[in-house]
Amino acid sequence: MVMFIRVGLLLHTMNNDSLVDLIESETNYLRARSKRSKRVLEAMRKVDRGAFLPDVPVECFFFEPNIVKKLRDQLLSGSTTNSKESTEEQLVNLATGAVKLLINARTLTVSLRALAYNNIPLPIGYEQTCSQPSMVAFMCDELELQPGMKVLEVGTGCGYHAAIASELVSPGGKVVSIEIIPELHKFAKENLIAYFGEREFHNRFKLICGDGSMGAPEEGPFDRIYLTAGVEQDRFKPEVLAEQLSYEGGMLLFPEAEGKLILQCYSSGKKVEEREFTGVRFVALKGENT
Repeated sequence: MVMFIRVGLLLHTMNNDSLVDLIESETNYLRARSKRSKRVLEAMRKVDRGAFLPDVPVECFFFEPNIVKKLRDQLLSGSTTNSKESTEEQLVNLATGAVKLLINARTLTVSLRALAYNNIPLPIGYEQTCSQPSMVAFMCDELELQPGMKVLEVGTGCGYHAAIASELVSPGGKVVSIEIIPELHKFAKENLIAYFGEREFHNRFKLICGDGSMGAPEEGPFDRIYLTAGVEQDRFKPEVLAEQLSYEGGMLLFPEAEGKLILQCYSSGKKVEEREFTGVRFVALKGENT
């Protein structure tokens, strides 16, 4: 695995609290003017992201901070000019700066866990990622997770998102999570048991290895269903999952592989509201209903 990352992200002292502080400071994530709720932030403080990432070596590329700053300043100044000559000059300067950036890049091999507290998606193997923490927080907020709810997660990954969702639906709630890749299903189960303990794991979770794109009708109905991998809108059938929501009302949240994050609200078996947030990118959902 190879990571491309700016130097400043690794050289500053980071921990799980500082990561959550960063998420709390975001007030316009996905162009939605809202702050993360205290409940979501508290849940994220309880769940240490580093405990859910594989302890494997990754090669990081470090770029000289002064060159990065210069490029950023050039981009910002270029957005305010309308002159053709100025625009051409900006492009030349940016290209020159980019070449210098690559020439001066340095590499360092670290454990993937050393990157845990950067607010970025991180690889967990098998062409899958642990989502950006800001995205996890945003999704949890939009779903309005409450104690006692039964939630279906499609795409367990490393178990990080499920752990946070579990904090929000406890006490009394349960997270049913399905992972199609057997190795990740096993990894997530080990992570969650190590973090919560065997007894609490069984109280909080039911993990299934299989095709989550079709849901888990035998485990429903669910108050909330969310996907952690992206769909193709011309093929994905949300009604397959929506039919597994509680009749009294429920929410279905799913992203496109590249494009929109879509939230559908249901009542008495019918869709009553749909909201969209633009500018997301997820690994592709695997399975029959993708």
